[in-house]
Amino acid sequence: MTYELRPGIVFTRICGEYMLIPSRQASDACPSLKRLGLIGAALIETIMKKEPLEKVCKAYEILGNKSPEEAREKVLKMIDGLIRQGFLIECSENGCPQEDPPAEEVSNDKD
Repeated sequence: MTYELRPGIVFTRICGEYMLIPSRQASDACPSLKRLGLIGAALIETIMKKEPLEKVCKAYEILGNKSPEEAREKVLKMIDGLIRQGFLIECSENGCPQEDPPAEEVSNDKD
């Protein structure tokens, strides 16, 4: 299974804090900001780079002094939480689900 940030979610660092911020495009699915710790930020960076999640699991194992099983379980819980909160979407081998297309813009130009 792979994951992606929901379209319209911005990952950034503000005043030393890592944040996930929904733009207007994502605000219906995800109405609030999310502050991330170092492991959460590493998880998002790994997902954005499409790297294996084992990289984050290993980092959590080392930084958190956890067993490989505990680290993997914690990372999967983080992913599940971010999916439920609307920040991440789960993708299959066929790709990620497509969001509804944005409404067409109405032109005020007169013909």
